[in-house]
Order: sequence, then structure tokens, then C-alpha cells
Amino acid sequence: MSIARGLHLLFFQNPGSDEMADLTDSALTEIVEKVSRELSANAFEELDFWSVRDDLSESHLRAGAYDLMLAAIMAKNVSLLRRALNLEPFEQEELIARMLARPADEVEARVEAAINFYAQNQRVRTARGRRLRAPVRPRLVLHAGISKTGSTYLQNLMDAGRPALLRRGVWYPEVGLYRQGPRPRKQAGHALFTDAAIGGGRNLRRHLRAGAGILGERLHTVVLSSEAFFLHRNAHRIPRYLPDFDCEVVIYLRRQDEWANSQYCELVAGGSAGRVSDKISDWLSTDAVRELMDYRNVLNRFARVLPKETIKVRVYDPDALKEGDLVKDFADAADLPELLDLPRSTRSFGNAAVFSEAQIEILRKLNASRFRGKDGYREFIAEVEDNLAARRPPTGRAAMMLDGSERKALLRDFSAANAEIARDWLGREDDALFSANVDDRRSSPLSPRGEDVAIIYRAFLRWAKASPALDLSRLSGETGMAGQGMRIVNYGLFGWRLWALTPVVRFEVKRRGTRADLPAFDRDPSGFFASLESPRFKVWSQRLYPDRPPLGPGGVLRIWIAPVATAIGLFGNQSAAERFRADPVLFMRRLKNPAARVAGRILFPMGEAVSDDSER
Repeated sequence: MSIARGLHLLFFQNPGSDEMADLTDSALTEIVEKVSRELSANAFEELDFWSVRDDLSESHLRAGAYDLMLAAIMAKNVSLLRRALNLEPFEQEELIARMLARPADEVEARVEAAINFYAQNQRVRTARGRRLRAPVRPRLVLHAGISKTGSTYLQNLMDAGRPALLRRGVWYPEVGLYRQGPRPRKQAGHALFTDAAIGGGRNLRRHLRAGAGILGERLHTVVLSSEAFFLHRNAHRIPRYLPDFDCEVVIYLRRQDEWANSQYCELVAGGSAGRVSDKISDWLSTDAVRELMDYRNVLNRFARVLPKETIKVRVYDPDALKEGDLVKDFADAADLPELLDLPRSTRSFGNAAVFSEAQIEILRKLNASRFRGKDGYREFIAEVEDNLAARRPPTGRAAMMLDGSERKALLRDFSAANAEIARDWLGREDDALFSANVDDRRSSPLSPRGEDVAIIYRAFLRWAKASPALDLSRLSGETGMAGQGMRIVNYGLFGWRLWALTPVVRFEVKRRGTRADLPAFDRDPSGFFASLESPRFKVWSQRLYPDRPPLGPGGVLRIWIAPVATAIGLFGNQSAAERFRADPVLFMRRLKNPAARVAGRILFPMGEAVSDDSER
């Protein structure tokens, strides 16, 4: 059992946990002493803490409260433990004072790191009556991306190093941060400042003024970083939103074909606030994407509100970076040598490439589906990402969705814009902004492995709002996968709509339809009605053959998946168990043993196998 799970059982699911908040400090201190001694006597690694994340409190998990609980116990700090248990915020002045105090030992360093991650956004209460005073006027460095230029790496580096930077006069604010709910360490930096600047929200501006007032002459630079400063066409309003600071902009440009390839994969694989289900060729042809790839647009917008000399343009390319190092290059561009002393984690600080080309293609086909709740899609992506990485660690190599001819076409389209930037912003006489070398190869084919399809589809069944009758062979591009040219359609309990209703409906189709309608109806009654364009017939489609998940309301029949898969693995083989998990209903319908098919019909009474020849 993981330590996080142990803390959860102790404080949230213990029989006496309802009274935990009412315990006296002495009683809670006694608990802390016992747990602290046990943890100190048994060395543990960071992986021990998070080895099991299921069934934890979602709100405490996203807030980083379990980390703070553990740190508070190790430090024997009862008041800090109560704060983590109750998700109480820190006062801004207290937080700054804690950040400015250098940790004396490893225990204090753990407490500092836990507070740093916990005390962000709504868990920091802005100080009242404190604001910036003349003649103090710090710099404001806006790191405007662009996206897919190592921005996430820099953001996580500065986020983790916030206390150390603050002690040296550099503030990477703990507010205005956007984080993906189910994946709180996956972030987009200070993206919320863009919304505040456009909508006129006062809270973020008030927080920066108050923090600068508290720090006084200690503070010389504030750093805001987000890809949104590039992606949002009104981000140039931020300097006017924060008039108390002297603003500068640092922006990295990446060759258009490389940016488009990486950005598309990010959008398809749930790495951004939006998601894409279009093919890459369709996505590239949209006006919004074309506007982004003409980098003059974002540069000129910032140049309208800031002196041109305050906008630092850099090229994201190993040969162009200072000593081939992004951190050194950014520190040089932003005049922030303090960054060079931050420790660099051994784990990846960025958006490590996890998905292959084939996996990206599967996700694209699923992205148009509806998912459960506000974060259902993020939960789906997080589960897929974790399970795929557990089977085969990511290579760190970005998927290639564009071939050589497509890459060269993009570079031709934006050659004039790039030449103008090279000449007017970087002073290059040869008009060369990027390297001209183009890799003609596609890194791998778009045919996924069967186990990858199973992993993705199993997560999809868990988080999809309505699990459609997906054809796995069409999804994967393999006829040898679980479906073998078949898919499942829900015709009601024990297929009554197919066996009892369809003959009656067939009579009307024959009487009213064309010569081609009857064969199409016979092949796939549900698909036939769903393909009709008339609104009147669309209504009848849902009445006669409603598109409902074959696993029942709310996926109630999923309760059989785990035990049946275990039995198949014991008496059959693991490959069969994986095929069953990928699509349990289709697996059961295709069994050759009559008794097994009857058992499958009882366990999963809804869903009929239809031929892949039927087009919907």
C-alpha cells in the first residue's frame, strides 16, 4: 500500500475520522508522533508515496494536499497538517515569509516544496492594503512561448524553483496558473492572466501589486510564462493590464512544419485546453492555424504596445540556442542568471512525447465523442497515457504526422514571412530564419499494436459519456483485432429490436423506400436509419433504434469485466483476456462454444454483432 493511501485511510476513512477535525492539538500531535516515527524508521522512495493513486480524495490530490500532509507529519507540524486536511489557504504575507526563509535541513526543504505546490491560485489569499510604491518599479518578463518550444519545461523549472528565485529577487507568481484537473503537474503556465487582461479582472493585478508591495526593494523581476501569450490573439493586452511594471517579451520561434506537427499531436492527445478530431491536413488549412504560423502577427501585436527593443526574438533550434541549452538561452534572453542555479530534476520537466503516430490516430477518431463530467476527457487521456507508458516507456521522440512533401509545402508558404522576421527582428542579411533541412521520413506506420487499441478502448469505455458501438477493426486499421470485421450495435435487451421489431419496420421500408434502401436496411437496420438526413426520420431513428451504450445505463455492466477477464486469463490466455477487456460484448458474441455464448448473453444482454460491411 502506498503512503498516500495510508494517509487517506488514516485521516479520511478511519472509523474515527469524522471526529478528526475536532481532535485537540495534543491528540493530533500524538498521532503525528506515531506516524512520523514509523516513516522515519522505514526509508521510502518518492515512488512509494504515489504507487497507488486510486480512491484518494480528488480535491486533496489536485491541491497537492497529500504531499503537504506527509511533509507536515515529517516536520511534526500539527497546524500545517490541519491546513492540508481542511484545504485552507495561505495568507500572501505568510507565504512570502516562508518562501524567503531558507530551509535548514531536508525536512524543512520537503515542507517548502510541498507548500510551494499547494499554495497556488485559490489557496493563496491576497494581502489587503499592500501595493507597489514608487520609486520601486520591477521588470515584468512575459515569456510568450511559442507553444512547443520547451515552454512547459521552463515553467515547471521556475515553478519548482519559486522559493529559491524569490530569495534572489525574481518572482514567478503562484497565481493565474492553469493546470489540467486530473493531471495537476501538466500546466500551461500563467494562461489565466490572458483572460484577466481581456475581461478586466482585478484579482490577479491586485495580487501582483500586493506581492510587490510586500517584497519592496527585494524584488527586481516578475516572470509570467504561458503558451497562451502566443496562442491568444489578444494576449498583447497584458502589458497595459499591468501598468506598474516595465514589461519585456521573450518569444521563441520554431520552424512552422515542426511546430505544426508537435502542436497537432498535443491537441489530439489531450495536452491542451482544446482537442482536435480533424485530420492534420484539415487542421492545417483553417484560418486560425494559418494565422498562428505567420509569426509576424504575434510580433506586430506586441510591437503595437511595447517598444520594439523590449521584444526579444529567439529561434528554437539546438544549433541556435546558447550552448545548445534552452535554460541558458532563456536566462540570457531574459537577463535572469538566477535561473542557472536552479536544480534540474532527473525526471522530465516538459511534455514528454508519449504517443506514437498510430496511437495519435486512434485518439483523433475518439476525440469527437462525449465524455463524463467536466474532466472526463482529461481522465481518459491520463489513464491511456499512464497505461501505455507502463507497457512501453515513451521514447521521447515526437510523432511525425507530416511527410516530407507536406513539410516543404509549409515552409514555402511562410518563406516570405520568415525572411522578413530574420531581416527586421534579428538583423540577418541572408534572410534565413530557420534551417532548411527537411526530414523526408515518416517515423512509423499508422498501424497500431492490438494491445494499444485494447488499452485505449478500455479507458474509453470507462470515461465516455455514451460508449458508441465502435468498430475496433476500423479504429485500429487491423482486421485481425478483436472485432475481425465486426462491431456491436445495441438493439435492446436480448436483441428484441432486431428480432421482433425489425420485421415490422422492414415492411414499411419496403413500402416507402427505394430499391437500394431495403438491402441497406437488411444489412444494418440501426445504421440505415442513422444515415438518413431528413430530420423527421432522424427522430424515428432514435425512437426505433436508440444509440445507447451496450454496457447499460451508467455502464453498470462493467462490473463483470474484471472478474470475467481474470477467469479468461486463468483458463484461456492473457491475449484473449486483453481482447475481452477491449470490447467485452463483441468478444462474447463471437465465442464458438454455445454454452459460453449463452453465459455471455446473460452477463451482457445488450448488443448484437453486425458485419463491418455495413456503412453508417
